[in-house]
This record gives sequence, C-alpha cells and structure tokens, in this order.
Amino acid sequence: MRKFKKIMIIFMILMSLVPAATAFAGTKLPEITSYATGFPGQQVDYSILISNTDGSSHTYSLAIANLPKEYQPVFFKEDKVLPNNFTLASGENARVELKIALPQNVSQAKAILFQAVVTREDNTKTELRLSLFISNSSNLVISNESFDLKVLSGKQIEFPINITNMGQKDLTGISLLFDTPYKWTASSTPDILAKLEPGKSYSFKVKVLVPPSQDATNQTIKVVAKSVQIETVAFVIPVIVQKSGSYLLFPAAAVLVVLISVLVYFKKRGRR
Repeated sequence: MRKFKKIMIIFMILMSLVPAATAFAGTKLPEITSYATGFPGQQVDYSILISNTDGSSHTYSLAIANLPKEYQPVFFKEDKVLPNNFTLASGENARVELKIALPQNVSQAKAILFQAVVTREDNTKTELRLSLFISNSSNLVISNESFDLKVLSGKQIEFPINITNMGQKDLTGISLLFDTPYKWTASSTPDILAKLEPGKSYSFKVKVLVPPSQDATNQTIKVVAKSVQIETVAFVIPVIVQKSGSYLLFPAAAVLVVLISVLVYFKKRGRR
C-alpha cells in the first residue's frame, strides 16, 4: 500500500507535466486525458471520438505511441477491428474503442502515460493523451472503520479486526502483527488464516491486556495484516486508559475514615 500511494503521487506529478493535446485544423479530439485502471491479465477499454470538422472528406489512420511493447492495443469500430485506414466525410464522427490486454507478469503497481495518434492522409497528426494505472494483483486491506477504545489498567479488552482481499488472487498465511505500548500484550484468534479468496472478508478476534501498572493516559495500538504475498499499512487505534478501581480503594478508605472520625467527634462533643 505504501508503494501504491507513492506511485499515485508520482503519477499525478507526471500528469501535470504533460502538455495539452493539440487539435489540428480539420480533426477534433477530446482535450481531456482519458484514464483507465486494471489488474494484470485484464483488458482495459478507452472510447475515442474522432470528428472531421473540415469542409471535405479525409482518410485517417490510428496508432499508439509510448506504450510498452508487451501491451497489446487493438482499435475497434462497431465491434469490428478498425482497418488501417478509414474515411470520414465532412462533419462525420467516428466512435473508436481502444482495447488493451494487460500482461500477466506485472509484479508491482505502475502508472503509464501514452498517446493515441490520429494521422490524416496529408500527414497532419492529432494526439490524445491516455493514461493507464495497473494495480497490483494482490491487495489486502484492513476494512474496519476508525474507532477508539477505553480500558481500565489491569483489564483485558476485546475487539474485531476485519480484513478484505481486494485483489484478483488468493491470499495465504494471513496473520495480524501488533505494535503495543510497553508491557501490553495482544493476540488474535485465529493466529493465522490459511487462505482468503478475492473479494472475501474475514474478522479476527483480538484481545489486548493492559498491565495493572499502566497509568491513566492516551495510547495507541497499531495493527498490520500480513500475508505471504503482501501486507497492509498500519491501522492505528487510539486507546484511552483509566486507572483501575482497585487503585482507588486506599484513597477512598482514607476519606471514609476521616468522615467517620468527624461524625464521632461531633457526636461526642456536639456543636459549641
């Protein structure tokens, strides 16, 4: 997930550096960047509208620039493979579908910027910016909504941690890792989940024991779900610790003794 965030930041910076598409006289393409996302082995689709705004008909060809060669782009028009050259009459539009087969062997998430290039018979070219984001095929998340906990020192608290397989492949050997304050102990049931299928969720039962010596304070527990294939970012749980009632017995007893002494004193002496 950390790599995912880093890639997306770099992707947005690159997008800001790419110049806007230039529309040459007689051919019109959308000026916005078309965006698609997919997993390794999937197909992604783009829809491109080409307009002949010139006063006469023209013949066009389509090509892809700056896309790695292991990707397989194919243009379609009305569910048929687009011929190398096609003609548009004056004022005519063509809706072209670009389909790209993503390779299976993409091990890390990545962002790609490339262009669809429309070339007219007079060699006038018009480019449309396209972007593609390939997500990692393994994606595990802790799916709890944010929450906080309250606990007494010396006591145990229980809560669920929910995980979801958001990827396209099975995840195996999933366990929870805990980062807790000093002398605290944390455990989950089960210790290890053997397998989690794509799109499925699971709830671990977590127990955390706070030592009796813990002062009243605010602490945090960090939880990471880790599988053989991938691990999540840390899920942070704020914890409010209150002093256990047993620690208050002596002060309460002392106050009670004082009150009894005062009552006895007044009973014997009375008011003056």
